[in-house]
Amino acid sequence: MKLGYVFLALICITSLQTASTNKKSDQQFTLKQKLKKGNPFDRMTPKRVNGYIKNIFEDTRSIGGEIMTLETMRLATITMPFYLVGRRADNRLHKQFYDIDTHKNKHTPRKFFCDLALDDKFISAPFIAIGLMGWIHHDPYDRRRAQMFTNGLIWSFALKLLLKTVKVKGNLRPWHENFDKHKQVHGGNPSGHMTITTYMAVFWGLEKGKKWGLPLGMFTAFALGMNVSCNHHYISQGIAGMGLGAIVGAATHRAFRKITIPKDMHLGFASDDRGNLGVRFAYDF
Repeated sequence: MKLGYVFLALICITSLQTASTNKKSDQQFTLKQKLKKGNPFDRMTPKRVNGYIKNIFEDTRSIGGEIMTLETMRLATITMPFYLVGRRADNRLHKQFYDIDTHKNKHTPRKFFCDLALDDKFISAPFIAIGLMGWIHHDPYDRRRAQMFTNGLIWSFALKLLLKTVKVKGNLRPWHENFDKHKQVHGGNPSGHMTITTYMAVFWGLEKGKKWGLPLGMFTAFALGMNVSCNHHYISQGIAGMGLGAIVGAATHRAFRKITIPKDMHLGFASDDRGNLGVRFAYDF
């Protein structure tokens, strides 16, 4: 379990890298100016609905582009050693929560705690609430951010479902008293619950800082513990889910920054191919 907490600490460090207050104010102002176009934001309009549908496609493409970057490779590289160490510890740790002779779980937390971290009706509540913010929030900045978050969640689901189809030994779910005692089933790697909880913690930690990143990070640690102790996933599968969630969360944050950071103009001196000094003008778009 300590391995998971150490890895979570790295994720939390990433989630606490936020922009300055002034820059955030500039981002909000820029996005409001971009979205306003003379329409009020306190009521639903056909234009807002059409814009939301259009944003789904644009955001999906933008997030996909951010996933295919060196930053993703860096996070994957950080995750890999923890995953490999977790693979070696899987069976030893699993024996603490499952008795192979009697085909019974043991040392299992109370059902309430397992359900709180693993039951869809609990875990889906914050995602539904944030999804609604993308439709009805009166502030265009927060509404657009909630839309981006929802589209990143789609990427999280798509990628974890794709990886779960790979039929390798590391994809086998742990033994559980409610499963077949003679055969393990595939579909355990990466943990879907760890993917979406880590995604939420990283994205909102990067967007809002400690006040969101720490409590969401603590819930992610709790979810990892429940996944392992309730025999839903091996610890390596939980770590893989955390890595995937961190990758998509960071990519979604970068995609949102690209539509909110004010455009900058740069004027300076530069030399041409012949070495002659000249003036260079650049505009970030």
